[in-house]
Amino acid sequence: MDFKKILNISGQAGLYSLIASNKTSFIVESIDESKKRMPVSIASKVAVLEEVSVYTTDEPALLKTIIQTMFEQKGQTTVPTNEANPETLKNYLATVLPNYDKERVYVSDIKKLIKWYHILNAHFDLNTIGQTQATTTEDAPLVEAS
Repeated sequence: MDFKKILNISGQAGLYSLIASNKTSFIVESIDESKKRMPVSIASKVAVLEEVSVYTTDEPALLKTIIQTMFEQKGQTTVPTNEANPETLKNYLATVLPNYDKERVYVSDIKKLIKWYHILNAHFDLNTIGQTQATTTEDAPLVEAS
């Protein structure tokens, strides 16, 4: 899964996959059953999930890392819905990211994080987070010297 091509568009519900772009706009496809495509102006406020992070008491934690931790811990801890009460959401985030900044991370941020997790978990294989396709010398084509 490539977080560089997954977007959140301000004012639009859900997550979107980047399909194509040009100078003035780009085409996105919703990550849900409808697979609705739409153009988005370059002036729109868009967040690429690769760049999203959560405030902690140390360095900000990347969303990718948090989603991976949530997926790995889902057998031990049930991921609540984004409709759960605020205390449940805060307690859950504390189990996934113990050093999150309780003053700068709002309940609305936690709800969004959990909603995004459920969308990604439903439509992607979260086992592939963090795995990169490295080219080895065995994969590279052989070139003969002349």
